[in-house]
Parts: sequence; C-alpha cells; structure tokens
Amino acid sequence: MDKYDRHLNFLIKALPGIDAEVCTNVFLNDAKRDVRKALFFLLQPKEEKEDLMDSFPVTESAEEQVVLLNKILHCYCPNESFTKIVGLLSKGKPCKIDTATLPKLKNFRRVPRTDFLRKLFLLVQKSDPNVIVTLLTILRPFGRELEPFWATIDAYANFRNTDIAKAALNLLSKMPSGVQKSIMTFANHTANPEMCIPALSAMQHVYDLDSKMVINLFSPLINEYRRLMPSQGKMNDLWEEFRLLQRILKNNGVILSIPDIRSGFF
Repeated sequence: MDKYDRHLNFLIKALPGIDAEVCTNVFLNDAKRDVRKALFFLLQPKEEKEDLMDSFPVTESAEEQVVLLNKILHCYCPNESFTKIVGLLSKGKPCKIDTATLPKLKNFRRVPRTDFLRKLFLLVQKSDPNVIVTLLTILRPFGRELEPFWATIDAYANFRNTDIAKAALNLLSKMPSGVQKSIMTFANHTANPEMCIPALSAMQHVYDLDSKMVINLFSPLINEYRRLMPSQGKMNDLWEEFRLLQRILKNNGVILSIPDIRSGFF
C-alpha cells in the first residue's frame, strides 16, 4: 500500500457516512490525490453557499440559523468537522498516517474574504444571542482575516449578554492585534466578578503587550488581591485571577511575585 492508498483509506474510514466510491472519486479526480483538499471537499455542504446565505434571513428559528451558520462555515477551512477529524488522526484514529502529511492537514486553510465576513456580521446582527455566540465561536480560526472587523467584535465584547461578551473576548484573543486594541475592554471586565476570569483567560496566550501598561490597567485587581492577603492568605478569593494575571505578565516579561505584592512593589 503506497502513500496515496493510505490517504484514500484514511478518508474512507474517517467519513463512514460517505460512500467509498464517492470518496475515491473526489480524492482521485477533484482533489488530484491531495488528501487535504479531498477531506475539505468531502465535508462541504451539498447546498451552495449563496443559497445558504439567502436562507438565513427568512429562517426564524435560532436553532435552524445555528445549523445554517455551521454549514456556511464548512465552505472554509479549518471548520469544526475538519478540525475534529484531524484531531483524531493525531491520536492514530481511525488509522495512522505518514508523519509528513499530518502537519500539512493541520495547516490547511481556505479562508473567507473580507466582503463575505462583512455580509456574515450583517446577517446575524439582529439574531438570537445563541446565534451570535455561534458565529463568534466558529470564526476563531480566522483571526487574521477578522482584523478589519475589530470594532464590531470589540462592541460584542462589551455587550451586557455575558455569553456574547465571553465569546467576543475569546475571538479578540485570536486576532493578531485584538487584545492590544481592546486592552481597555479586557481591563474593564476584570472589575466584574462574573467576567474577570474569562477576560484574563483569553489574554493568557498573548505575548506582545506593554507590561507597564498591563500593570497599570490591572492595578485595581492587584490591590484587591493584596488587601485580602492579611485575612485570607495568598490563596484567597482572588487566587485564580491572580495566577492568570501572573501568567499574562510573565508572558510579557514581568514576574509578579508574592513578596513584591506584600511589599507594595506593584
């Protein structure tokens, strides 16, 4: 069994709901034996993207709109199904594949254009909160492409609906300059007990922040942690938030230590 036979075998096993003959035809003819393209093609919806987009405004059910959004985003890659299959393949399921191909599958991208993303945001702007959360969640792989829509996503991060705000914060963290441009939004959320941990969690993998600015913006949280130390010790009610803030600052060149907190250095 050569490499291409193994790739076709993977497609057939990974997609049991699709006829083996269809998998073979797509792999050999449409994808020209490129397993990345073949998997992407086989996961695309049967409906045309434009038809799905046209159906969205006339669909009143939030559940049906969520289904439509997922189908629409399957026209791009990575999508939920593609990511899930490649994740299982990394664990040798449903079969093993050559080590050279796996990274290529993980890095395969077919990204949406700016005009399409603009239409998508307009489509959902008056939708049920669950629909908006779904969109913000499934757009995470396209952080770089979302840069022109920073203001829209930042506005969602300031929504009173906490589910929408949390999803928007996570999406901002996937954008190259999302956290930097929305740093005040993140800082303001730390004053809200319900939003503090989600905001800090979204920031913990960002590495190019101005450390002095972060310390200044998050000084109320540091001061409140210090205030609780005499009565509750270092593992007080803000311990989890403090640990996240420590990680954020460490990623950006600052060590926030307990002795320095006690001494009032920060």
